[in-house]
Amino acid sequence: MSKQLRIASLLGIYRLSHECTELTESLSTDRVTSYNFTAKTGCALEYRDDAVLHSGEEEKSVLEAYRNHVADRDAINIPPKPLSAQQVADLVELLKAPPSGEESYLLDLISSRVPPGVDEAAYVKAAFLSDIALGKVDCPIIDKANAIDLLGDMHGGYNIETLVTLLRDAEFAGLAAKELKHTLLMFDAFYDVASLAKDGNKHAQEVMQSWADAEWFTRRETLPESLKMVVFKVTGETNTDDLSPAPDAWSRPDIPLHARAL
Repeated sequence: MSKQLRIASLLGIYRLSHECTELTESLSTDRVTSYNFTAKTGCALEYRDDAVLHSGEEEKSVLEAYRNHVADRDAINIPPKPLSAQQVADLVELLKAPPSGEESYLLDLISSRVPPGVDEAAYVKAAFLSDIALGKVDCPIIDKANAIDLLGDMHGGYNIETLVTLLRDAEFAGLAAKELKHTLLMFDAFYDVASLAKDGNKHAQEVMQSWADAEWFTRRETLPESLKMVVFKVTGETNTDDLSPAPDAWSRPDIPLHARAL
């Protein structure tokens, strides 16, 4: 099963399309929420989801489950796992109607607990933030400017299409340009920005100039004169199993947990 179809199955997607190929599936649900998201580097996605619509008790359960996970990991001195696609879908529902007193925690989850890039959880996050940035969805604790800022932290992939689109927006083009200036994983969307710049879009021109000047690198903090590090030295012959023991191979995808096997 393809990555996109796994997401479709997980979220109850109404329609999944890639270029001219469409897959339609009817859903029987009384309450649905519409999302529309196009990723330059992935397939076009239009779906209606019936992700968990939480009662007050269910809201509490979702947040408590993750807090318990954080506590369990902290007890063995490792960071919590990032949110899965299903957890992000649940989080989106909570963000649209935040439980009282949980606003800051929910904002931290969507900001720092979803992996950047192009995995399934990032796909869901980018879809939601894109809808906010483009004015299709309202969120009481994330406005359009906040959504653009969060999209800019995703490094590339599913956030790009929306940021490039916003270069034409009279109000938010400047914010979109700011985020694109430090985004390098543009793929073919680079040519879209170049085309806008050629057509006279000043914000696209600023982005192109920033890339040419390597501001994504030159604006970073200067490296210190010296760095102190710990070196793991092994004498004699060693192999992969010494550093990643086979009996603990099951935990290899979870790097912090697997590191405890050493």
